[in-house]
Amino acid sequence: DTGGGHRDDDDDDDENNTNEAPEVVLLDHEDYEELLATSIESNELLGASTNVSFLEEEEEENIKPKLRRVDTPIERVGTMQQKAKEAAAFANARTTIPVTTRQSYFYRTTQLRSDLQSRFALFAGPSSEKLGADVAHLLGLNANALSVGDFADGETAVHLRQSVRGKEVYVINSTTSIRALMELLLLISTMRRASAKRIIAVMPYYGYSRQDRRTAREPIAAADVARMLEAMGVDRVMCMDLHNDSLRGFFSPVTPVEHLLPGPVAAAYFHEEFCSTIFPDEEEEENDDDDASLEKKKKNYPKVTIVAAHEGQVARATAFRKVLQKLSGDEDIKMAFISKRREFGAQKEYEPMLVGDVKGRKCIIVDDIVNTGKTLVSGIELLAESGADGVYAWATHGVFHVPGNDAPQLIQGAKGLEFLLVSNTVTYEGLLPSKVRQLSIAPLLAEAIARALHNQSISGILNLDEVEKKGLKKRRYD
Repeated sequence: DTGGGHRDDDDDDDENNTNEAPEVVLLDHEDYEELLATSIESNELLGASTNVSFLEEEEEENIKPKLRRVDTPIERVGTMQQKAKEAAAFANARTTIPVTTRQSYFYRTTQLRSDLQSRFALFAGPSSEKLGADVAHLLGLNANALSVGDFADGETAVHLRQSVRGKEVYVINSTTSIRALMELLLLISTMRRASAKRIIAVMPYYGYSRQDRRTAREPIAAADVARMLEAMGVDRVMCMDLHNDSLRGFFSPVTPVEHLLPGPVAAAYFHEEFCSTIFPDEEEEENDDDDASLEKKKKNYPKVTIVAAHEGQVARATAFRKVLQKLSGDEDIKMAFISKRREFGAQKEYEPMLVGDVKGRKCIIVDDIVNTGKTLVSGIELLAESGADGVYAWATHGVFHVPGNDAPQLIQGAKGLEFLLVSNTVTYEGLLPSKVRQLSIAPLLAEAIARALHNQSISGILNLDEVEKKGLKKRRYD
């Protein structure tokens, strides 16, 4: 029972409607339950974005789908005809494969202790299903299955396919839209009503985070989202690179907020890129610890300047520079920033001004969010005009998912840009251009979840004092 089966509805024949089908097929509450039961009995899929095979012996009201690593736990509700069309499109879709660092600088092996696995459940919402599948794989588990869809009147329908009673439940879902936010809220509510012991919302991208202060007759939407999450019964929240760290204060003291920062991982990726120019034939020399290799690396390491995209990004750029200095052993890495000069606060057009030395140096622009790409491109052009030897960029969140957003193409055409690196906190359906790369944050999330379950420090994940040249030695939690 999805909670809506008792609702009266006069339109019981919506599935026979000959009008053009919307993106998500709408079903009546009764049709939804009937299709759910039929799909389970016939071992068929409810949606196209999954590849689930059920166990031969099914427990009554406790179906346990067997998921492979590449599978996703999400099942979209739809008609059989629509399902076939979506399956074909999904199979032929070209998507960007996230990149990773070649070495493990900050992570342990994230396998969970066997005694914890039975008391733990991991769900991934539709906006983070691929990321959730990767996190589950790194934890050595299968992601739990759920069904998500819409009723005929547009209401969101969610259904957990497995019991969460007495378990510590993690639900991964970026709130990239109203739909995604509502799905997360209803998932938390469902888990609370299903007697989950603790519920942890993992939000790789915290939607509405830029609405974090009061202006005339406008809401503080970031605070309102926090209140809604608490009202639904969330016990803890994990976020990735909040637009403003003070957003953690929007939650009450009884709801701890873990703020994860992927900047050091991105710095390690750029470090490896620069090292590949020093050792072009090998990913990393085996005798990296000998004096000759260290001297060669120090002598040939490029001159680098870390550039904050604007004044508000100086702290992120400083932390990024610190990690790159630690990994490279080069103290000559400099700092610069681009100042936005506006005549008045609401002015949209502005003249960027560079503060710092970039001539003849490789520059890495650091920002937290890239949405339209206009600010980034103007910064790239300014650095190129100022004599930069090459321009790179890093932004945690590439918010390109809205249909019609041409930011990737705009960035692709930016002269002087080598590439932009963004994380996969926001799912992009399609193929990104060659100058836009996605960095996987699945290892960071898996490590954070494993540490939380083992009651270990989460902030210590990116402890630079523990970083070794060849990366941390992998260890299993014990």
